[in-house]
Amino acid sequence: MRISEDVLLNKYLPFDEPIPYKDLLISPIKLKDSHEIQNILSILQLDKNNLGHIEFISMSKLRFILIMICDNEEYQTELYSLLYKALSIPNDNIIEIYIDDTQEYLVIGKKVDEIHGHDIIDEHNGIKITSEDFDEIIRIILYQNILDYSDKYIDPDVRKATEEYYRLKNKNAVKVSLEHKVNCVQFKTGMTRTAIGNLSIRNFYQLFNILVDESDYLAVKFAEYNGVKFKTPIENWAYKAQKDKYAEAFCDADSFVNQMQSV
Repeated sequence: MRISEDVLLNKYLPFDEPIPYKDLLISPIKLKDSHEIQNILSILQLDKNNLGHIEFISMSKLRFILIMICDNEEYQTELYSLLYKALSIPNDNIIEIYIDDTQEYLVIGKKVDEIHGHDIIDEHNGIKITSEDFDEIIRIILYQNILDYSDKYIDPDVRKATEEYYRLKNKNAVKVSLEHKVNCVQFKTGMTRTAIGNLSIRNFYQLFNILVDESDYLAVKFAEYNGVKFKTPIENWAYKAQKDKYAEAFCDADSFVNQMQSV
């Protein structure tokens, strides 16, 4: 059961609504919990088909992720934390991973026993997440928590060139801490830090970007009022179109080259 990008972007994400998937409700992660899952979100975005390993292509996303994090306890902890929070799993439930040569799946259920230090759960009454379910659950989680995420196919060469463009463009950019961004949002909106912490990650960064856009707009409008001429009309911050990162990098060949040389 695949939910279309249009439904995700226009029905659920604008209101931070939990997204139903089979017997689960998938909720966005709150900003205050973002540190607990920031690394695993990067791992989950990896395109296994473009990593140069033929064996990855035929794997499910679940098997691929389990292989990627098998030797990293921090990533394992973050994956569990992400699933517990996103799926609102009760504290008295546990997640068991089952994997062998032919299949892999997760089961969420209550612990009923323990054998040699290994938890045994009530699999019959639990929720089984197949590798196909995992793919869709992770896809939804990425849309909920990564502001510019899209799973639309992008040619690997285009993706690589775009990443290089942004790497060069941002190489001298000032690194702004999350604390400072929280302070900026608090100063501009009057929200308490508790309220800001309870915003979804996606919502917070949308809000922060809007505040930056408004500030930039007021600065250039002030310059315009004082006689500075601009080649194109100043775009109002409230009606600013959301730019596609690939379209920005490849607006046309000449512009792309000029942008790269001017960075």
